[in-house]
Amino acid sequence: MDTFSLDLLGFKRPMIKLYGSPAIIDTGAVIPMTWLSPELLERAWDAELILQNQDISGIGGKAYGDIYRLKDFNIGNLCFDNIEFFVSKERISRYSFLLSATLFHGFKYDIDDTKNQKFIVHIPEGVSLHRNFEIISLEGQMYAQVDGVLIQDTEDIMPDIDNFSQIEELIVRHRRR
Repeated sequence: MDTFSLDLLGFKRPMIKLYGSPAIIDTGAVIPMTWLSPELLERAWDAELILQNQDISGIGGKAYGDIYRLKDFNIGNLCFDNIEFFVSKERISRYSFLLSATLFHGFKYDIDDTKNQKFIVHIPEGVSLHRNFEIISLEGQMYAQVDGVLIQDTEDIMPDIDNFSQIEELIVRHRRR
């Protein structure tokens, strides 16, 4: 098994330094995002416009932007020969990148925010460090595709819970699966 680690920046959320700028690792995100200018992306990563005028929504609300394909984008030892990012038209955060958990699909990763302050990625034996990451639009919804595997959020919608007995019932149902 291959392993690499990156220093966490010591914030309340897991962040690493990526290309000289803090990048948030968002374990709930499916699509990686940036709000860097298209001109900068084109100069730095030979970026190519893939889809215009897209919107995505999540816990933080709705964002509007375009999809760009970047070449030779690296996160630690991982090389994304082609990676697609949602490029927001508005600055959503003071950090340059939001890295989605899907970028690490099939890997085990640890966020050690104790005194070690490390983001550790474990790559199973025989798995390539070179990855392809695409954003796929299906019926107006965007999904991630990593090395040919389509990743979509298939979580069951949870009912509103207003008492302890409902929580117990959900736990029992979940254990039966």
